[in-house]
Amino acid sequence: MLIPPRPILANRRLYRQHGRLVRKFKEDLGYAPNLARPRTFSEKVQWRKLNDRNPLFRTLADKVAVRDWAADRIGGEEGRALLTECVAVIENAADADVHALPDGVALKSAHASSWNMLVERWTPELRRLAETKLASWTTGYYGAAKSEAAYLEVPRRVLVDRLLYRADGKLADVLKILCFHGRAEALCINQWPDGAAPLDGDGEFYQSFMTPEWAPAGFTTGRPTAPVRPPRPKRLGDALSIAERLSAGIDFVRVDLLATEDELKLSEMTLYPKSGLVPYDPPRWDRLHGDLWTLPQESRSS
Repeated sequence: MLIPPRPILANRRLYRQHGRLVRKFKEDLGYAPNLARPRTFSEKVQWRKLNDRNPLFRTLADKVAVRDWAADRIGGEEGRALLTECVAVIENAADADVHALPDGVALKSAHASSWNMLVERWTPELRRLAETKLASWTTGYYGAAKSEAAYLEVPRRVLVDRLLYRADGKLADVLKILCFHGRAEALCINQWPDGAAPLDGDGEFYQSFMTPEWAPAGFTTGRPTAPVRPPRPKRLGDALSIAERLSAGIDFVRVDLLATEDELKLSEMTLYPKSGLVPYDPPRWDRLHGDLWTLPQESRSS
């Protein structure tokens, strides 16, 4: 009978193998990750990055391929209505005509996280910037640097889709729904402070974490919370239902939806939130969310 190594010895071996990951984790979160027996949410994301090679993850990580997958899973007219309007898919920057792109679009790298550009109205400077970014994105690799394996096999291409607006002319809210084993346990709503699109996908915005019943969730993860509690989205129940159907059979995934008064559109599905470096405040929520997540190795041993 094989006897598994004691956690402390197993962690020493893993630390030697993944020193850069461990150093970054300690630097950002202030404690050394238990990679052999992860317990916190952040540790479990690291375990997924190093161990879980579920073939479905490639599709979920691909911002182009996940569109058809999500529409098929939801099915029918509801599934088709979930998709934003696709303007273009750019595979070769040299062949792309940035001057032909309309106003009000988002450029999103299919094979990366946060390689985005939101453009409400084009200017000559923005078109030159977009050409530079497209050349970099369509030749760059994202997944290896952060050990996010799902991105490594995603084709290098850029999705261009229409921005979504509320009735008051402001950008749609973003609902990011944390789903554990097909159940929506918490969500956050991202809102632009002035209603205008930031230049890139990591611009400043308010992020308010809520329960599925739309009460304050009791934690933050580094972003400022809106000074006034955001109003309950009109289609919150539909958003939670869509997220749970999309996440069924997956141990953890974050489902990101764009929300207006009447519409819900898929933004993306996220497997590695913040690459597993989530600065929970208070920190106990890192363990509480970890307790909701049963990893494949834990399922086999139970």
